[in-house]
Amino acid sequence: MDAKTLLLSAFIAASFVGWPNLAKPLGLKPGISIFIVLAAAIIIVIALAHKDIANIGSIRTMPIRPLLVLLLVAIANGFATYLCAIISADTNTQTGTFLTGLIVLQIAFALVFDWFINHNRPSNLQYLGLALIVPVMWLLAQSPKKI
Repeated sequence: MDAKTLLLSAFIAASFVGWPNLAKPLGLKPGISIFIVLAAAIIIVIALAHKDIANIGSIRTMPIRPLLVLLLVAIANGFATYLCAIISADTNTQTGTFLTGLIVLQIAFALVFDWFINHNRPSNLQYLGLALIVPVMWLLAQSPKKI
């Protein structure tokens, strides 16, 4: 990974974990925080991808199955994002611990999905990383409970 990609990855990661950490101290209800985040995200996506969106007619020539699969994954992502907001806003949740576990599991799913969907087999070091996820998740589960 080159320096530019690494910096962009850091920006994306910070942005992804920033709003769940901010919602609780700001006193926002989960539904309000996620609505604000997604509304702002859709505005940015429309502004930056307007040329691709304008060519949406090309979807009509695509097979329906891949579009349905993408729609189902998008629906699951919507539910997952809402659950992230609910769990992050819960006063009994250690938001940092929750988000760390979430990110560790995203790493595992990213590698596994890339392997099975795109046929990019993980390297030996990536297999080791996947194996280390089990003790990492166990250690996170041992974190002291918030009082």
